[in-house]
Amino acid sequence: MSHDLSSEARLALTTTWAAQGISATDVAPPDTRATLRRANVSSALAGSSLPALPALLAPLEDGVPQIQIGATLGEGGMGVVYTAVQTSLTRDVAVKLLREADVGAHLEAQLLREARVTGALEHPNVVPIHALGRDAAGRPLIVMKRIEGRPWSQLLVVPDATRRSEAFLRLQLGILGQVARALHFAHTRRLLHRDLKPDNVMIGGFGEVYLVDWGIAVSLDPTPDGVPLARDVR
Repeated sequence: MSHDLSSEARLALTTTWAAQGISATDVAPPDTRATLRRANVSSALAGSSLPALPALLAPLEDGVPQIQIGATLGEGGMGVVYTAVQTSLTRDVAVKLLREADVGAHLEAQLLREARVTGALEHPNVVPIHALGRDAAGRPLIVMKRIEGRPWSQLLVVPDATRRSEAFLRLQLGILGQVARALHFAHTRRLLHRDLKPDNVMIGGFGEVYLVDWGIAVSLDPTPDGVPLARDVR
């Protein structure tokens, strides 16, 4: 791709290639990839598969943003989770955003599916979703309950003597039982998580157990939200 193409030409070419299943960022020179990623975002926002969403970081009438983002809580394979404050309710929340380098139609759609799947699973062991929208740059974001706790994987790092104790076994079986309840509930809704591991189980400060990261979940039945069908996933 020529370095002197206008942004409009880049967007047009990127959109054309995308229709053929080609990612322009895979073949562009390094110094044009950031521009193309931004073009991909604009193209994705214009697509019918990604709905119009409210700009949750836009200020309210008094000039205060609806969501005030703070420090980074953690990073995963598909985005970054930040601390935040939902100003209308004056409550602490967490916000999940795509990294700028990862913005693209595929990951945007995946993040939106994660929000919708998680939001549809109203269960004590699934993190509540408070809102779904976009930031000032047009990236989708998820506003969810902020969990004050640690991943289950950290609680499993103990001395051998502790690991062999009955108290430790009972604690872990109790956590596993709550994870199983979340899975059973999802299965009754014909949804499969597909990424079960201790890193994706959060343990709250008061013993709450949450199964998180439903980004690659699949459905056993067609859904209006476009969740991939299990039979089509390889």
